[in-house]
Amino acid sequence: MKKLFIVTFIVLFELFLSNCRKPYPAAPAMPVQNQYITQWGSYGSGSGQFNEPYGIAIDNNGNIFVSDLNRIQKFNSANIYLTQWEDYLNDNLTVDNKGNVYVCEWNINSIYVYDNNGDNIINKIGSYGFNDGQFDNPAAISVDNNGNIFVIDYFNYRVEKFNSAGTYIDQWGSEGSGNGQFIFAQALAIDNYNYIYVVDVDNNRIEKFDNNGKYIIQWGGYGSGEGQFNTPVGIAIDISGNIYVVDNGNNRIEKFDRSGTFISQWGVYGSGNEQFNNAMGIAVDNSGSVYVVDQGNDRIQKFSP
Repeated sequence: MKKLFIVTFIVLFELFLSNCRKPYPAAPAMPVQNQYITQWGSYGSGSGQFNEPYGIAIDNNGNIFVSDLNRIQKFNSANIYLTQWEDYLNDNLTVDNKGNVYVCEWNINSIYVYDNNGDNIINKIGSYGFNDGQFDNPAAISVDNNGNIFVIDYFNYRVEKFNSAGTYIDQWGSEGSGNGQFIFAQALAIDNYNYIYVVDVDNNRIEKFDNNGKYIIQWGGYGSGEGQFNTPVGIAIDISGNIYVVDNGNNRIEKFDRSGTFISQWGVYGSGNEQFNNAMGIAVDNSGSVYVVDQGNDRIQKFSP
C-alpha cells in the first residue's frame, strides 16, 4: 500500500511539472498602426501631378482636395483624379460637412468658399487689414460641427471666428510665447467636441482652446525627442480624437491623444515609402487613414489608421 502511494505521488508530481513546463499561449499580435499604404503624384502640371503641393482636405464622401501651384485638384477615395479649378497660389484649405471647400487666399487676404467641384464661388470672407474680420495673410482655416469658421490670421497673430455665413464673431491671440499667444501660427484643427488645436510654429508647440478661444493646455518644445517639434506645420484629428502633427524639420509625423500625450511617430528624410521631404499638409478620412502632403517629393502618401 505504501509503495502504491509513492508511485501515485511520483506520477502526479510529474504531471504537475509537465504542466508547469508548458509555454504560455502567445499574446495576440497587436495591429501595427499608421503603416504605409500607397502614394500618388509626380512633378508636373498634368492632371494628378503636382508642383509644390501644400494643403489637403477630405470631405465626408472620401473625396480628396489638394492645393497645388495655382490650382485645386480633386481626387476620389481611390486617389483617382476627378477635376481641378484655378487658384491663386498653393494655399491651405478645408471642407465643411456640406462638402463646401474653403480656401485661404492669403495673397488677396480673403477666404473663398467653393462648391464641391469648384464650379461656383459661394462666398468670399475678409479683406486686408487689422480690424475685426480682416486679415493680414490668412494662413489656415477649419470649420466646426456647427458651421463656425476659424481662420489663422498669420501676421496679426490671432485666430478669428466667423459664423457659417461668414459674419465676424470673435477673435483671440497676440504676438508672444505666453499662453494663448502665437508666433506665426500656421495650421489648426477642430475635434468632435469642437476644441481647437493651433500649430504655433515658431514656439514649436500645439495650443488647445475651447470653442470661444479660452486657453486650455499646450505641449511640445523645440527638439527631436518624442513629443518635441522642429517647425510643426500641419495638424489633423481623427474621429477617435487622435492628433497627428507634421513635424517638418524632423521629417516625421507625430501622433498624440487629445491631452497632448505622445503615442507614436513615423518618417525620416528621403523619397522612399514612409519618407518625407518637406512634408506640409495632413488630413484624416472617416476611416482613420492618414494622408500627408510630401511637398518636396511632389506626392501624397497614405497611411493606415
